[in-house]
Order: sequence, then C-alpha cells, then structure tokens
Amino acid sequence: MISYEAELYDRVERLMQDTGPLATVSLLGFVEKDRNKARTAVDKLGEATSWSFVDLRETKPADVEGELTAGLLSRRPAKNEPLVVAIRHDRLAPPILDLVRAVIDKSSPRMSPFNSLSLLLVVDGVAAHADLHASLKRVPYEEYLP
Repeated sequence: MISYEAELYDRVERLMQDTGPLATVSLLGFVEKDRNKARTAVDKLGEATSWSFVDLRETKPADVEGELTAGLLSRRPAKNEPLVVAIRHDRLAPPILDLVRAVIDKSSPRMSPFNSLSLLLVVDGVAAHADLHASLKRVPYEEYLP
C-alpha cells in the first residue's frame, strides 16, 4: 500500500541508485486499492529527469509494442538513462515480457543498441515474488511495498 504520494518515486530512485549501473532489470511491486492514490503516485514517476518513463497500465495490448519502442527511443543513451515502465500485473502484454527477457539475457539482436539499458518495472497489482507472473520471476532485483 502506498503510504505517501512520492513513495513510488522515492523507491524507484533508490532502486535505480542500487541497480542502474548494472544494466539489468529490476522490479518494484505494489498493491493499492485506492486507484486515485495509485494513479497520482505513478504519474509522479513521469516528472523525473533522471529516467525515461512509460505508463502502460491502461494501454491497449495492440499499442504496447509501439509505446515501449517510443520509450526506448526517447532515452538519452549518452547519459545511460534508465527506462521505468509502469505495468499492471493482470495485463502483461507479450512485448513487455519480450523486453524483460531480452534485457536479462542480452540475447536479442534487436536489443544490441540497448545492451547498457537499465529497465525498472513498476508493477501495479503484485505484492510478493510468489504472486509474480512466471516470466517476471527471472527479474534479478525485486522490491515490494508492504
């Protein structure tokens, strides 16, 4: 549950300090029943200047790949800018899972320009590792709001 408006922002910032230089995937999960509180906290992530942000929580499945691509292309690679992506656990589209796999494995030829990418998933609707979608259980760094 989100305790204060900037809690997601603060947690993402700390997680990026810890994992950002590793060029990998990390995950911050949370469950918040008050949808207005969740929306406000996630929207605050878009105000950051130290990462690019894409909110896919309400994106139609057919549009997810285009939104992810736009987010990847909007990054400032010279600054090794991380990409923060907000998703809903109950609406995981294949392009999200493909990106996670590619960043973890560094295996996709399409991803070679992004080999130094740090990806942080903010997952709305999950509060513990056991509740994660099987494809997200490979994410090496996880944190959850209590």
